[in-house]
Amino acid sequence: MCLGPFGVTDDQLLCECTKIGCDYQYCNKCVQTITKYNGDKLFRCMYCGQESERCPQQNELLTKLLWQEFRSKYGVETLLMCNTPEALLDDISCRIIHIQSLIETINTKSMYHSNTISKLIQLQISNAQAFVDTLRKIEQDVVDIFKNEDDSDENDEKITDSLKTYVLELTGKEKDQQQCRKFIEICESLLYLIKQIEFVQYFPHLNGKLITWEDTIGMRDEFKPKVIDLFKEIEKDLNQIIVPSIPPRIGIIGQINSGKSSLLNRSRQITNDNDSYNNGNQITTTVKATAPNRLFSPIRLGQSTYCPLEFEHQYSNGKKVIYVDIQGSTDYDTQLKAGNYFDEIRKADCDVYIIVSETTFTDNHLQWKNYIENILKRQCLLVRNKVDELFLNLFEQDIKQDFDTFIGPQQRLERNISKIINRIRSMVKCDIHGNEISTTQVYLTFSSYKLNSRNRYMTSLSFAKFDIDKLIDYLSDLPLDFHTKRLQKLAHYTIARVINTCFRRGYVVSILKYKIQAGLMALCPFLELLSRYLGRESIRQAFGVNDRSRFSNWRTGQEDTFKEFLQTFNANVDNSELKTSAFKETFPMNLGNTETKVTTVSSIAVKGAVGAGSFGATLIDDAAGIIAPIGSATTRTLTYGLLAAGVVLQAGMCAWSAVANENQMYNYLNRLCDDLIYVSNSIILKIIEKNNQTRENFLEQLDTND
Repeated sequence: MCLGPFGVTDDQLLCECTKIGCDYQYCNKCVQTITKYNGDKLFRCMYCGQESERCPQQNELLTKLLWQEFRSKYGVETLLMCNTPEALLDDISCRIIHIQSLIETINTKSMYHSNTISKLIQLQISNAQAFVDTLRKIEQDVVDIFKNEDDSDENDEKITDSLKTYVLELTGKEKDQQQCRKFIEICESLLYLIKQIEFVQYFPHLNGKLITWEDTIGMRDEFKPKVIDLFKEIEKDLNQIIVPSIPPRIGIIGQINSGKSSLLNRSRQITNDNDSYNNGNQITTTVKATAPNRLFSPIRLGQSTYCPLEFEHQYSNGKKVIYVDIQGSTDYDTQLKAGNYFDEIRKADCDVYIIVSETTFTDNHLQWKNYIENILKRQCLLVRNKVDELFLNLFEQDIKQDFDTFIGPQQRLERNISKIINRIRSMVKCDIHGNEISTTQVYLTFSSYKLNSRNRYMTSLSFAKFDIDKLIDYLSDLPLDFHTKRLQKLAHYTIARVINTCFRRGYVVSILKYKIQAGLMALCPFLELLSRYLGRESIRQAFGVNDRSRFSNWRTGQEDTFKEFLQTFNANVDNSELKTSAFKETFPMNLGNTETKVTTVSSIAVKGAVGAGSFGATLIDDAAGIIAPIGSATTRTLTYGLLAAGVVLQAGMCAWSAVANENQMYNYLNRLCDDLIYVSNSIILKIIEKNNQTRENFLEQLDTND
């Protein structure tokens, strides 16, 4: 319902429908929401349509598998290897940066909407900050041990004790906890809050309406939520948003150790002024990296990113972007399936993805590129990072001299540099199989977390920037279209979430009433179809799609308020994609795939014919009993037997019709919700386009006045 991913926090735990053969999965928060507003009603699965006294239950096996995935994702297995002061300090700093970055993201998103931070959110942030303070105390203890240059066994024991204390704090002090559980749950809870705050931040009117509706859902009076209110609230929210104020998201992906985080820091134009890595003093670096309001993406050898970290950045031209540091890939699975790196790419939901590689592009990189461009329909940029090593090797091979000790005229050096760089550009355009990559450009960058004696001199020269400035120029001035698409996706996701939560419910109308009605109408041929039609009419009117019945509209010539509202946008909607006829006259006619529609109509006609045949046989049997009151005992016995069989068939037909009508109504309700979500996307785009035009006219008027 909420469209969010599953996870290990209480709200995101995976629950499955208890009906055999269904196993449809809900997050725990959605199950609790449905249960809360259902009152004393049975739980009805959105997928299989069956009711059950037991709501979806947690699958312990899947929960264990999720924890295995998260243990690997958050570097739990390598934690116990931090048995030196340097390694332990590195790990502590990295995890502190993660939590601080997530807190900073929440604060940034709530900066201009202080009312969006509820007491519950404030409590979670306070708990996370208290956890950071505890880790800092452990960090300081390790620093004190590090400063003691005594290499005695006593110092080793102190480091071992500090590591045990550290692991205990990351895990939590309850018994039988998953290792590192507390740290994982804090990070995942903060990530969950970021998504919730984003909804409130950009769509306050719709959020207010959602709260009001949730307070009335499940009550036995009239169904309160109306679709016209839903669309009007999203229009209010969109009218208050200036498109460029919605920063596009730029995701950085690649294998572990490819230099993703270093490239992200350079793209944000963050440099280490103290150059403490060059001085070999990692302790200074870790402290500097966690300075508030200027957070670094964590960098170190090995895994440095455990979960997606957002960094909002504003360039000198006033344009804002959100960089997303996505954890590095450790698998080599090129098949698209749940649980692997493709899933991480999708969940990051970025507008531009930068694939970073420190080697020749492999099948994995090309599969990611294909997935991003052809499945997600997002832009993809390729970056060949750590070009310094390749450049120095080629220079030594071709020129027969080390670069930093080159002997010869300056002009000759510059020519050699140009030749080597051109050669590198030709090389990186081909994949591991020697085939040229179908992309306009591969950016060359030199972003490494650590300088060494071999590349130190090279960094002082201007050419060593390679294409980093060119890449930054592009990212800092993305076309307006990227901002528009980001806002459209946010709004569409939001409206789908509200429809799923408030409208996709089993008690929109009295289903029992129409079950009984269908059962009684089954006494006459085809009459149960009328009950289905009336049930659909009731659902449309409960939603507010129709003000009154279609017959009343036809008789009076009146139009439905909601449909008139939709028509004002002059939206382009492909009618062939609609699953119901609710909006068939709302948008310009588009027949689409008529073959599919004929098949659907035929299947309904077949069901009606079966009902008519059974009922016709019963009438013949009744007639036989009336026409032949006198006859042999055998004849009378046969007649009574046929009459009894007719009564049984008739009762069975009524029961079947009642159940079938119930399922049809639930099916129609779900299809109508699908149509509303589908239509909303076109309406949202029209609202944004209108706002863009208004903005352009306003700016033109300002220019004219100046």
